[in-house]
Amino acid sequence: IGSAWLVAVLQLGLHGGDFLAQASQAMQGMDLIYCCCKAVAFGTLICLISCFYGFNAEDGPTGVGKATNLAVVVSAVACVVINYCLSEWLYG
Repeated sequence: IGSAWLVAVLQLGLHGGDFLAQASQAMQGMDLIYCCCKAVAFGTLICLISCFYGFNAEDGPTGVGKATNLAVVVSAVACVVINYCLSEWLYG
């Protein structure tokens, strides 16, 4: 909410109070709980994927670089898929 407020005020030139009024009308209490649940899911997913590829990395800097690249790509794709699934489940 804070970063969205900064973008609205600093980049888009909106009045801060107007942004907060519209945001409070658009959001419900459960939205914040859903956001926290999704953040925990993404953090856990990225951690598990990164640990898997890190522990299975080949020897040397080349192996570590390949493992890091794979971990980033797989994490990004997995987050998109999990975001879709969670959004469908939570918001129906």
